[in-house]
Amino acid sequence: MNFKKGKNLYKSTKIPKDLNQKISKIIHEYESNKENNNQNILSTAMSFCFLFVILLNTNVTFAKTAKNIPIIGKVAEILTWTDYHDETENSQRDIKIPEVAQLDNEILQNKINAQKIVDLLNETEKSANQIAEEIGKSNINGSIYGKYHIRIDYEVKHNKDNILSFILIKEEGLNTSSKDIYTYNYNLETEKEIKLEDILGKDYKKIVDKQVYKQIEEQEKSDKNIRYFHADDEYIRGEDNYFHGISENQSFYINKDGNPVIIFDKYSIAAGYMGTPEFEILK
Repeated sequence: MNFKKGKNLYKSTKIPKDLNQKISKIIHEYESNKENNNQNILSTAMSFCFLFVILLNTNVTFAKTAKNIPIIGKVAEILTWTDYHDETENSQRDIKIPEVAQLDNEILQNKINAQKIVDLLNETEKSANQIAEEIGKSNINGSIYGKYHIRIDYEVKHNKDNILSFILIKEEGLNTSSKDIYTYNYNLETEKEIKLEDILGKDYKKIVDKQVYKQIEEQEKSDKNIRYFHADDEYIRGEDNYFHGISENQSFYINKDGNPVIIFDKYSIAAGYMGTPEFEILK
């Protein structure tokens, strides 16, 4: 199933006829039991939250309606747009794509969804098809066996106080897997993308560099299995293979505490077993 089919299947999910009645019943039960003990109140509230989360991630119409519900409306700003598994003779895809919704600024909303998220998916699909074709040719000659795996997923890192931060994770490969993380940070009040300078001030680079150097040193001292590349390593060639300060377009996300978390590409400052190193920067 391709991307368009996955999207159409997701959007075709029908709303149960008794949806409104079920939600109203749960809310009514919650209201009528306000005077009961804390255990009953907590149980009812958890039931409502459970139903809300299920409906939010399975039905677009309900998710859009949820924006009008007081307090919890902000939760509905990121939905699962499509979630599908596709497998051929030479490739396997597990794709889960988010959609940013309910922003007042439709231009910003479309920019995130179309220009960033969908572009990434289309680029991945194109390269995957080319690689799968090459694998098919090689398999005929008996030189390569296996499937080219692609996985795209997302995580919401921060979604409150007008700050929206989420990441897309893309993993792909044949025998070994590469991993790329794409970060999205927005101030929904100013309707602008958030930069590190917006959080840490004009001296953000000095602040980040100092804390990353310190954390690298502390991690290596506390765990002998943790090892980063260093300038004096014999096998290091060029500055791109060890940490020597953040770049101007450094990737980061904002965690639940509102602190920026710096992310480095796999193999950029450490061996592959270290994955994509992350460093929380305290404000």
